[in-house]
Amino acid sequence: MKLTILYDKEDIKYLLEFSVISEENLIEYSGHHVERDWEPAPDSQFSEILTVSDNLLLICSGKSFTNKWVAYALGYASGKNLNVHLYSVDNDIPEWTRAYGISSTIEDLASYYKRYNQIWLERASVKIARKYLTDFNRDITLTAFVEVVQEGDCLLAGVYLDAGFKSTDCDKNGVPLICWAARKRKLSMIKLLMQAGADINAVSGDRDDTALIDAVSEDDYEIVSFILKYNPDLEKKSKNGQTALIIASGHNNTEIVGLLMEQGANISTTDKLGMSAVSYAKMQQNETILSLLSVKE
Repeated sequence: MKLTILYDKEDIKYLLEFSVISEENLIEYSGHHVERDWEPAPDSQFSEILTVSDNLLLICSGKSFTNKWVAYALGYASGKNLNVHLYSVDNDIPEWTRAYGISSTIEDLASYYKRYNQIWLERASVKIARKYLTDFNRDITLTAFVEVVQEGDCLLAGVYLDAGFKSTDCDKNGVPLICWAARKRKLSMIKLLMQAGADINAVSGDRDDTALIDAVSEDDYEIVSFILKYNPDLEKKSKNGQTALIIASGHNNTEIVGLLMEQGANISTTDKLGMSAVSYAKMQQNETILSLLSVKE
């Protein structure tokens, strides 16, 4: 954030107050006092000072508002789309200044710039990340981000997240990123997406399943074990009406069946064929799974 502060010499004590809070909150600024008899002139340094800023703070007392430089600075800043804020401890503030943000206490001013600085840093982070992607010939598109997730490149995925993409994004077919990470068996990517706020129960538009169902379908014990830490919906059914437990039983995957049973999966749920986890275990004569399902022949 490039902050320029303009103030009347008599108001320097307010600048000193701000310098204390700016140092505490890592807010950098450039301060310039303006003479009360200032007059517009072709060789004025005013334009030069404001050109290098994206934020302008005017520190004004009641008398300062009558100075020509105040109206000039506000008009110039508005024309250049600079973010403008005023700090005045006087209650008698001219009506024409009320279109701008005004702080009347140093605490309010500190709060304002803490919030704005955070927003600015987030915007700057997005710009830096997008430049990085451009410099390395990466498309700044959701499709490109999906490909990175599928590849399991966590470093590059982190850059896409910094560039403004979301961990909750879906591809053009409505498949959430976390489902793609599960389908491609990318545990580290799943961890990254979860840290970034992904929804563990996000449903895919193509299979009507979740990351848990995808992980079970891939027989990936590690990913299933990790996902279960987030208390996913165990009874969500895929397009075929199958829950994670039914799929695990149908795959003869004893270890994953055990994990799901420990979490309280329902053994009586049936799929569109009318088959349950117990039915598949009986059909395949898997005594170990039947035991885990607490079924005795």
